[in-house]
Amino acid sequence: MVINKIESLFQKRKESIREKGLFLFLRHLFFHYVICYIYENTLNGPSFPCRINNTQSKIVSSVEEFDYLLKKGFDFTSFSLKNQQYKIRLRNGAVLFCLCVNGEVAHTSWLGLDKEAFHDFYPFPPEDDSAGYIGGTVTAPKYRRKGINLYIHSEMFRYLKRKGVPKALFSIRKENIAARNSQMKLDSFIKEERHELRFLLFFSFKWVRVRIA
Repeated sequence: MVINKIESLFQKRKESIREKGLFLFLRHLFFHYVICYIYENTLNGPSFPCRINNTQSKIVSSVEEFDYLLKKGFDFTSFSLKNQQYKIRLRNGAVLFCLCVNGEVAHTSWLGLDKEAFHDFYPFPPEDDSAGYIGGTVTAPKYRRKGINLYIHSEMFRYLKRKGVPKALFSIRKENIAARNSQMKLDSFIKEERHELRFLLFFSFKWVRVRIA
């Protein structure tokens, strides 16, 4: 498990250098401050259908299922993860929800139901064992603004209800207006506001400001 976490950390650093450039990566490495809203959904809000034709919605909960999709020609590597990282998350108990359009992967979201399952895609230590934690939500650029995020989250909420899990939690950065708007449409509400300040990679300060819903 420790080796998997270290491997994931180094992979994220490499991806950050590639996406942001060396200067921005170094600034992020030595000084990092973010504000996140923790959203809660009680799974009783509206349900959104898929508005795109020729789609396939898939729920992947094992490495064998993921390998089967790879053999069928589905490519997941455009979502900033290598295939091995997908398999590590699946082995740890996470569940992958994805939507394919005309055989192309258009969206991925991750769900974790225990503490081992979501350490890699939920940025804060989990505190509620009765919740499903959702993170790693990514929609391919050409499929954005088509309601995919609302549809997949509706599917995830139905999945949680079938499992007898009463609620879902998300962490969304304050500046991510599009994701926050989606949660409002799903009747999610802000449970907490969390701040993280980190210096020199090693010294991290986190604090919580509770929001009354």
